Amino acid sequence: MLLYDHLIFSSQRYGGISRYFSELIPRVVATAARYNPILYVPYYINEYLEVESYVVGSRIDDNRGTRKFRHWLNEIATFQFYFKNRPRVVHQTYFRNKNVYRKSKIVQTLYDMIPERYPDYFPGARSLIELKRKSLAYADHIICISENTKTDLLQWYPQYADRVSVIHLASGTSCTPEEMQNKSLPKKPYLLYVGPRAGYKNFKLLVEALGTSKLHHSLSVTCFGGGHFTAEEKDMFAKAKIDAHYAGHDDRHLRVLYHQAVAYVCTSDYEGFGIPILEAMQCGCPVVCAQSSSLPEVGGDAPLYFTPGDAQSLASVIQELGSMEKRESLIQSGRTRALKFSWDQNTAETIKVYQRLF
Repeated sequence: MLLYDHLIFSSQRYGGISRYFSELIPRVVATAARYNPILYVPYYINEYLEVESYVVGSRIDDNRGTRKFRHWLNEIATFQFYFKNRPRVVHQTYFRNKNVYRKSKIVQTLYDMIPERYPDYFPGARSLIELKRKSLAYADHIICISENTKTDLLQWYPQYADRVSVIHLASGTSCTPEEMQNKSLPKKPYLLYVGPRAGYKNFKLLVEALGTSKLHHSLSVTCFGGGHFTAEEKDMFAKAKIDAHYAGHDDRHLRVLYHQAVAYVCTSDYEGFGIPILEAMQCGCPVVCAQSSSLPEVGGDAPLYFTPGDAQSLASVIQELGSMEKRESLIQSGRTRALKFSWDQNTAETIKVYQRLF
């Protein structure tokens, strides 16, 4: 048996990690049924999971009452299931500080080393770093989602060099004609920003760069996810004389936002992979991003790059977006680059890891 545990699905309604496993697991079931893959998650809150034969569990409401007991109910039930079935391989969906699957081979996916690199941005960085350290120590194999993540891992833990694979993530995002209908969009042409905006994400750089660009009167900024604007951000927009809009967090709306944007802009100083870059390219949206961490590894020659942390460099790149010919070139390059990443490829390479452990 190949077991996937409950950890991420019982704690995350939406998010990149649960999206990754919700794409991986059904494909493993379809192509490697011989390993008897099972996702055992007695009580889960995740919205990506569908009722399938390989999912053992039920969705419950995410509220204060269920938070008090669902983790421990899941843990007790998981241990009972584990000792009864003794799976050969366990792919943990998140980190554990103790190996509770001692009779099995353990696979652990590593997404980034952001807390290690930017501890000041994470109030609980020390405990998360320690949790990750313990989990990696007993893993039989570590999957890194990018070469950049692997490089960072081996900088902190060089002793794991002989049990690491790099398997890129993917994105299944595309914009259908039906989704283009009845969607409210900003009236003014906009640059799209996706996700959290604080700390190393460096969102302020976009505001500063656009504020000094010759295009700042003709372009606005639309933010998806990351929460409503704070009072500080509203004040920042006013001082820079920039129109900014918050567009919520509906994935279906995001696809339309990508398709209609002048460009998607990623100002982050560090990403473990950078799925929004792939999403944008698949939706025919030009990409502008910092030349840092894993972003060039994912984007290749398709995006326009700027010097990390340099507002003047970003402003110069934004200026290039005024050319329709340039934008069309970026769109075509992006669509071509996005074809190099797929969930089917991710699954095939992950199954090879399982094969070595069975």
